Amino acid sequence: MSTSERSGAAQVQVAMTAFLALFSVVGLALYGLPLYYDFMVREFGWSRTQVTSGNALSKLVIGPLFGFIAGWVVDRFGPRRLMMAGILMAGGAVVGLGGMGSATLAEAAKRGAKVIGLEQFTRGHEFGSSTGRSRMIRKAYFEDPAYVPLLLRAYEKWR
Repeated sequence: MSTSERSGAAQVQVAMTAFLALFSVVGLALYGLPLYYDFMVREFGWSRTQVTSGNALSKLVIGPLFGFIAGWVVDRFGPRRLMMAGILMAGGAVVGLGGMGSATLAEAAKRGAKVIGLEQFTRGHEFGSSTGRSRMIRKAYFEDPAYVPLLLRAYEKWR
């Protein structure tokens, strides 16, 4: 595959990803919000007309206003900075709660970080790399000696 073919394939992949992300957001806004209409009518005493009018008004007025402001902020500060700021303000997530993920989550929470752990399997599953009697922590690391203090700390915490 030539460079131009790879570039074309990458452009198609980016376009499809953007389309699917937009489709998901629009789908949630248009088809997900009506799920809560009955709740709003019941709990707040609003009529269905008020709820749907408020939803439409928010899309017509707030959406474009927020879009322009958000676009200006992204242009001004850059997407990476904004993503990092969002992560720092909202907290963090650890995906995978095996031996390393759980230790990372526990240490972050102990230091006062707002974190959440996400795991695809139930607790005590047999799919982890450190389950059963085969658990092992090496105190040496060939690639870089800078890792050795981390390994010693991991060994200390494992006990």
